[in-house]
Amino acid sequence: MAMAPEQTGIGIRRHFTTEGVDPYEEVVWERREAKITNYRDGAVAFEQADVEFPVGWSQNATNIVAQKYFRGQLSSPERESSLRQVIDRVVDTVTGWGTKDGYFVDDQEAEAFRAELKHLILHQTAAFNSPVWFNIGVKGEPQQASACFILSVNDTMRSILNWYVEEGTIFKGGSGSGINLSTIRSSYEPLKGGGTASGPVSFMRGADASAGTIKCLHAATPIVTDHGVVQISQAQAGWRVLTRHGYHRIEAVHDNGFRPLVRVRTALGDEIVCTPEHRFRVRGSKGEEWREAGALTGEDHAVIDLDSVRHGLVQPLIPVEPGHHNEIAHRLPERLDEGFAMWLGWNYGDGSITTRPGAKFIAMQIEDDGGDMVSRYEALTQSVFGSSIHFFVDRHADRPDASSSVRFSASQVIRFLEANGLRKATATALRVPPLVQHSPGTIRAAFLAGLFEADGHVGNGYPWLSTVSREFAVDVHRLLLSIGIPSIIGRINDRVAAYGTAPIHTLRIVGGEGVRRFTKLVGFVSDRKHERLQAALARKEASPFESQWHLPHAAAELAEVWARTSNQQLRRAIAPYCRYAVPRGLSLLRARALLDRFPEDLGATSLVRFSFGDDFYTPVTVEPAGEGPTLDLTVEGVHEYLVNYVVTHNSGGKTRRAAKMVILNSDHPDVEDFIWCKANEEHKARALRDAGFDMDLDGRDSASIQYQNANNSVRVTDEFM
Repeated sequence: MAMAPEQTGIGIRRHFTTEGVDPYEEVVWERREAKITNYRDGAVAFEQADVEFPVGWSQNATNIVAQKYFRGQLSSPERESSLRQVIDRVVDTVTGWGTKDGYFVDDQEAEAFRAELKHLILHQTAAFNSPVWFNIGVKGEPQQASACFILSVNDTMRSILNWYVEEGTIFKGGSGSGINLSTIRSSYEPLKGGGTASGPVSFMRGADASAGTIKCLHAATPIVTDHGVVQISQAQAGWRVLTRHGYHRIEAVHDNGFRPLVRVRTALGDEIVCTPEHRFRVRGSKGEEWREAGALTGEDHAVIDLDSVRHGLVQPLIPVEPGHHNEIAHRLPERLDEGFAMWLGWNYGDGSITTRPGAKFIAMQIEDDGGDMVSRYEALTQSVFGSSIHFFVDRHADRPDASSSVRFSASQVIRFLEANGLRKATATALRVPPLVQHSPGTIRAAFLAGLFEADGHVGNGYPWLSTVSREFAVDVHRLLLSIGIPSIIGRINDRVAAYGTAPIHTLRIVGGEGVRRFTKLVGFVSDRKHERLQAALARKEASPFESQWHLPHAAAELAEVWARTSNQQLRRAIAPYCRYAVPRGLSLLRARALLDRFPEDLGATSLVRFSFGDDFYTPVTVEPAGEGPTLDLTVEGVHEYLVNYVVTHNSGGKTRRAAKMVILNSDHPDVEDFIWCKANEEHKARALRDAGFDMDLDGRDSASIQYQNANNSVRVTDEFM
């Protein structure tokens, strides 16, 4: 057989550089500030201090490179801060590929290529397109370097939806796309089932939205601020928002208009509605990283922060005077303290308020099987509202639950609860009061103690709560997270032989560590439930097993430890979690035990942080959620914040607009609609602008304008010309 000729290389020679001389040494460098401001009000849109560039580079070039192409989170050690780092990242990666694949005849030619390419970029003689700067050499990012991709689409819904997915993936990497839509049937063609087809121009709307995407949340999303728990639409610049690093200042609030949304559901039963581009902190097969909602997979586990519990202020209460001179005046609390919070939680569970002519009273149903719960409730009530409270007690000894009905008449107390937003709603409309959410952790825990005493129990070794209100279950789940206790929301639809027909929503504390925290921070009021909780905790303490609190994707990291250690005891201890065909899940309990035995061998692994119990990892699923109003924040310093205690990234208000071309053949029946669709939308934009709406690029009202993210082109025939 013939032999291949001797390798000759690709002929790279030095034209601008000298062997042995670093191209960076031939220019003068300086430190400067990169800063971009809003031309209208001077607000800072981007800022990075102490960046390094050649003296000859303009300030505009500095701003663009720093804002667009420096990789890594701002204010983090990984953030690039010098043009040298950007050039090295790209050029060294490309040179490495060339060496690996045999493009260079020897190391000398490879070094010539490296030096010449650095010189060209450094002196602005040549430049790569944006995808190269965005992606090449960045760990965890696809090495996507092409500027444009040509797509195709068929006249089926599956193909059209796949077009959206492919374009979104391409735009995510900073590239553009081109597509001919002439295969999609005209809007004038009838459908077999009746009506007419949508037509290509209609389907362009969805693709247009994905080309101008913003990372943001639904306007009704709750966040924790130094002004309490508020919807993100109520937050203001200058406030502080809760992050896993404590409170941080909100630099700006961005109203991003109506956007396509997805619903991210956690395995614990909570959810976050956001744009597909909003990023979450997840632990996946490659460790912890930021991932867009639309790119989440079954392998990803969202990070829930359980350590950010030190927030909230004691809430002052609005006083209420007696209604008339004959009404008994009660001592009303001036602030929401722990005693009042416990009474309130108890009332929200088993209490009721009656207000009708001649009958205004607060009643409580209390399980009292030979105990002293009635007297405890009476003592708690008088400690909150004063000794002038007079009780009426009806004992139901003939009932299986041996309960008592305890009520007291107090028009002033009822009006007081109403004035402060604390009156209990109907069972299906029940929500945790905002004043409780805004309070310190000890007061939030006291509310939970009263609530669990009324509607909770211990079953199968875990505290449970039941309610007919899904919204209330979610509120309580988040309130538990706010004091560091994870729980899972469930639902019971089978109400055979039960009182009522509505589904029951359950809440169960998660994990042995969750039970320990619940016992320490919340607990029950009654001795009977307290004893059952203590027995459940004792079983947890004695058990070597944990089935619900795991560190996902620990196998690869432990496999590396196993491979490099000669400690046979350590190998045997970690083998079930990294060497089995199906590795066991590494629980919090087991991680702590391993660290106790092998602190030096495992001290540099992620087991250390996991063992603190400050993070809980939950699988997530994603589904479409229609469209809705959206907002996001710019958070000073850390550029992240907690949403339902899930760690999410802020967008900084930046919009990513993609480069794309959409083509339609000149003989397609919809070609005139295709030609005029952009112009018609631009007329609408001008009319809205003249009416006072913010129609600037990325203005809060500009999202209503369609077809603005593509270049429309008509493909013509020779006959047409």
